[in-house]
Amino acid sequence: MKVTKSQSRALKKTALIIAFLGSSINASNASMYLAISYDGLNTIIQASGSWDSFELNTTVEGYENGFMNPQLIEHFGGEFDWSSGGLTLSDGNALPQFGFTFDTNGDAFGFNQYNVAAPVGYTAGDNINATIIVEGDVFGITSNPNQGGTYSNESNSLTWATVPEPSSFAMITGLASIAAIVRRRRHRG
Repeated sequence: MKVTKSQSRALKKTALIIAFLGSSINASNASMYLAISYDGLNTIIQASGSWDSFELNTTVEGYENGFMNPQLIEHFGGEFDWSSGGLTLSDGNALPQFGFTFDTNGDAFGFNQYNVAAPVGYTAGDNINATIIVEGDVFGITSNPNQGGTYSNESNSLTWATVPEPSSFAMITGLASIAAIVRRRRHRG
């Protein structure tokens, strides 16, 4: 499956939203971020950040997979490195289970309760960017847009959050601007 132009635009807008909302998803504690959006057809999971600690445990070759459940997310494009020291749920807000992914691109990325994964030759602190696309609204973002949670261990953490569709984000920003103008006028009067 190829990424359409509208999906590409949605990914770019999601990246901007991630940058804007970064502080609201507990940036001080997270080394890896998952921003999750829904474009009307697919759920788009954008992974970005770095692992603060990564000691090579094993290199896996010839394995392509995309999978996700409450304790596991994987995006592997043929080969990847595993490091010991998996992530466990820190706050009770688990990722939903939805099975195999629809499409993936970018760097190898993953975690489970035993290991974290990265591109072959990864060094702790190097940036990782991956996109995982799943058919449908698997997170229920349209009915529950404000979701999020944290997974961690002694040295790595991952924070995930759903972000509104770019059109919803524009509407929210517009409403916030109008509220600020009204408030400013009340204080002047």
